[in-house]
Amino acid sequence: MMLRKAPWLRQAGRLNMSTLVLGGTGTTGSRTAKHLLAAGAPSVKVATRDPAKASPLMAGADFVAWD
Repeated sequence: MMLRKAPWLRQAGRLNMSTLVLGGTGTTGSRTAKHLLAAGAPSVKVATRDPAKASPLMAGADFVAWD
């Protein structure tokens, strides 16, 4: 949805950058991470206070603990 409006994120039909999503278990962060994963982003890292809580929500993302 939001990625269609940002053609600079795409190269030859694929996303070409790594992304760090802060607050990945919140409303906006989780939706953003899910959209990036669905769009085929090569590397999505999700910063969250509780990686165990976030893991089941987004398969394919890497989780980073932060506070």
